[in-house]
Amino acid sequence: MNKIKWNIIIGIVLSAIILDLDRLALYMPIGRVVIFDILTILFVSISLLKIKVFKNNHTLNIYFILMLLLIVYQIISGFILYQTKINVSYTNIIAVSIKYLLYLLYTFFVTNYLIDKGYICKYINIWIYSSIVVIIVGISQILAINNIPFFTRYFLWKNIRGGGHRIAATFRWQGVLVFYLCIVAPLILGKILDNKKAIFNKRYKDMVLIILIILVGLYSGSRSVYIVLISMLLMILLKPFIKDSFKLSFNKLITIGLFIGSIYHLFTKIIIKSKAVKRIFGLEGAVGVTTGISPRLRIIYASISVWENSPFLGIGSGNLSNIISIASHNAYLEILVENGILGLTIYILIIIIFLKIIFFYFIVSINKKEMFPTAIALSLINILLYQFTASSIQYRLFWAYLPILFAYHFIYNCEIKDIYI
Repeated sequence: MNKIKWNIIIGIVLSAIILDLDRLALYMPIGRVVIFDILTILFVSISLLKIKVFKNNHTLNIYFILMLLLIVYQIISGFILYQTKINVSYTNIIAVSIKYLLYLLYTFFVTNYLIDKGYICKYINIWIYSSIVVIIVGISQILAINNIPFFTRYFLWKNIRGGGHRIAATFRWQGVLVFYLCIVAPLILGKILDNKKAIFNKRYKDMVLIILIILVGLYSGSRSVYIVLISMLLMILLKPFIKDSFKLSFNKLITIGLFIGSIYHLFTKIIIKSKAVKRIFGLEGAVGVTTGISPRLRIIYASISVWENSPFLGIGSGNLSNIISIASHNAYLEILVENGILGLTIYILIIIIFLKIIFFYFIVSINKKEMFPTAIALSLINILLYQFTASSIQYRLFWAYLPILFAYHFIYNCEIKDIYI
């Protein structure tokens, strides 16, 4: 049974990273169904046969209760709205609620399973090793948009947007790719800064992987990649204060100078010519540049106008994009408009839980003089910031990431209190 569970977990994570493509999806009245959803249903069904709750894992349990409260609220408020508003689709509300409940159960069961079996490091490695596949596909798409024959034939996928300049690697579109990088880049860099094995035995190979991650992020054309770059730079700046090992030598200065010079030359002579990269830096001729009010501002104005008609209960989960004919591109705005002030209040309580976890990880990092807890904290900060640009709570990757957050939180907390797992 344990081997079956572990194989399903691996399949779920890999399906969210590598197989979350439209060509592999089924479109049904309840929405888009992919391999991730099918495997999650299977895993949850197996887990329900043997429920195991860690009583000391208070943070996960509180998160579970708050999220469950939000789901129940969505169903009840949606039913009330359905009785009073003709343009509210109760099917959408139920579909979103079921999806959240299913993913919440996945998070809960996987977290406890990883803690119980001691598989958290293996779970992390699934993410880290999958980055190799993401980078290979990403580099292949970069070569494809630069008209390299073999790659142009096989890697100009439908998810390459912006006039054929913005790559998306193994994901449906650019935003999910950057969201993935927001998670995996800090985790890999954290292991490198702790001098732990990340992907390869040689440290310089790990650094090459980080550079390729940045490169793929730039070619995504998504301005959210700033979140990835800033968080990685912040980790490097925090290292001397956390590990208290800031030492410089002449050889290090020469090496750093040559490294920065090479990257600068590569960027200014080759990379910056890409329209996708120009889009990120707001340069002339960038793909997607518009005049007047930006598209995101128009979405905000339209959403607020809709919300004003029902400020307390909202318009029901899953209904905003149908009413304004475009995605909200903002998780907080989406929660407010679809679930009203009452729903947003519950979600703010969930955010407070996340902020508490972030503070906890920074304290652990300082006490243990390790960068990896900081990496986890920054990956969560990246997600909270990214939610201003997209509704990442809808992403399957978000829910697959949460077991990392809660499992390590439990493990570090137990070590601090001298409680052994």
